[in-house]
Amino acid sequence: FNFGAVDLQLFVQINNLFNDKRLSSTGFSRTNFDYDRYIESLHLSSSTSGIEQVKYVNIPGDDKPGDYRDYNVDYTPIEAVRDIATLTTPVNDLIYFDESSKGYFEYVNASWQPVDSQKIDKILKDKSYIDMPNYGFFTFLNPRDIYFGLKFNIAL
Repeated sequence: FNFGAVDLQLFVQINNLFNDKRLSSTGFSRTNFDYDRYIESLHLSSSTSGIEQVKYVNIPGDDKPGDYRDYNVDYTPIEAVRDIATLTTPVNDLIYFDESSKGYFEYVNASWQPVDSQKIDKILKDKSYIDMPNYGFFTFLNPRDIYFGLKFNIAL
């Protein structure tokens, strides 16, 4: 807008317009295997290159490194084991993935029970099983920022 010797400009500056979230490695603690726990919590595809060489039981799925659990979703740990029948001290109410049967089970009242299908479907849909970095404030380092401005130019 021109007002004689004064020129007025309104502007908007937007960083990360689409709020694209990219997981940053800065959020992982270096001292307690935080990154390892994150990777092991992902349900990687069985066709992932090198998956047969990992030293943990992978729960098959379609996750990829960089996938994350939303902050408003509580963490639900899932312990993957080769065969639940071989566990000597199962933890009550913890969800186990049994690789031998490809099923999800809980140890309740001294017996193994399949996890309710609606419950496990919600856990898988919400990705609540993903163990996120301990330093949550460093998880995503490029938030969407919107700045509004007003610029005056005065011609002397």
